[in-house]
Amino acid sequence: MLLAITTAAGCNSMPQVPDNPFEEIKTVAVTPFLNSANIDIDGIQAGEIFASELVKMKGMNVVRPKTLIEEVTANNLSVSSPEDLIKLAKRVKADAIITGIITEYNPYYPRKKVGMSIQMFSVKQNTKSSLQDIQQLVKSGKPFAIKDEAQLRNTILSFEKIFDCENSATYSELERYADKYTDSHAIHSGIDAFLRYTDKYLMFVSYQMINELVDMTHEQQAEEWRKKNDK
Repeated sequence: MLLAITTAAGCNSMPQVPDNPFEEIKTVAVTPFLNSANIDIDGIQAGEIFASELVKMKGMNVVRPKTLIEEVTANNLSVSSPEDLIKLAKRVKADAIITGIITEYNPYYPRKKVGMSIQMFSVKQNTKSSLQDIQQLVKSGKPFAIKDEAQLRNTILSFEKIFDCENSATYSELERYADKYTDSHAIHSGIDAFLRYTDKYLMFVSYQMINELVDMTHEQQAEEWRKKNDK
């Protein structure tokens, strides 16, 4: 797997991540990501890349995957359910935790493709929203199936998206994202670098997933506001 090294000095201007959309969530922990069968991506690196994009969000502190690994290893913890994730988030004093899984992957240039599913759980249960409203934000059961009401009320969102650069819309988004980066020391630059190197493509995917997370949250907040004012 070819990996590129991205340095701050190589960046001209970075794509802007939206501000933190949550009133009560100021610190989020990010786990290492999992892989679906027959996919070979470094899950720790994937989680770290996602965390590096998320940390750009104004008003949000991020606990990185390596910190969670240290906490799990030092205390011999099991992490195999949403409840385990929530306990881990509390241990590192996070308000919420994000976990993810790579569901699809084509590493070959220039047909790069990554499918990603993320889930975000709050340490506090959502008792204000109806179960029906919460379920609108649960569009994926990966990596963990959400089986009961208690798990659902701790779920902020759960969704999956596929970023296939052979899709014209995805390619256009990637072009816009890649145009924000220049590296005079790199052999490959612009969109070509993002199509060649998995870590750079994961930066783009993470950025898109974070934007989708924010959009979904804003839509839910607007819907709850409308329902409140219609009463």
